[in-house]
Amino acid sequence: MKHEEFNATIRQKMEDLADTETNRKRQETDDEINSISEKIQEKKAALADHIAEGRYDDAVTAKTEISRLESKQEILLDVAKELDAIPRYDDKDLRKISDEAVNHYYSVLKGLYEERLRILDQLDANYRQMEESKDSYNDIKRLIDSNASDFNYAYSRTYAIPSDRSDLLNDPYRIRRDIKHIEEDLQKYGYQE
Repeated sequence: MKHEEFNATIRQKMEDLADTETNRKRQETDDEINSISEKIQEKKAALADHIAEGRYDDAVTAKTEISRLESKQEILLDVAKELDAIPRYDDKDLRKISDEAVNHYYSVLKGLYEERLRILDQLDANYRQMEESKDSYNDIKRLIDSNASDFNYAYSRTYAIPSDRSDLLNDPYRIRRDIKHIEEDLQKYGYQE
């Protein structure tokens, strides 16, 4: 399962866990408090307009309505405090989801480690082939050099590989650069594979 799919599954489970009567009541209470706050602001603006226009009876009505809304808001704030004291999720359920997430990502990590080991094994095998190739080259080079009149000719074209701990083998840019140099050298001497 891809990370996005797994994360979406966990988010859905969290939403399902949060869908309780208490959490619905908590949300309704919060919405009601916000709605009352907006109404109070509207009534205060209307009160200021009534006073400015000299409509004092309307101002008294608005002030009474503001008082009533503020009292209701106070009661709802107390209810909200009580509801906030109740956890949104059950710890046991959260632990199950947490364990599921940890297990999933551990399995992903295990797979990545196993892939890394496979790649390292392949790199070791490749390196052994490079060493075998170098050893074979050195045997042939010794044979040719022992019979050549110009001993330094082969020296200019010595076959070399870096040590297995060399930074070169960990640097893709340098490896690509060396491949390009080798290709140029092979082209220069007319080698065809």
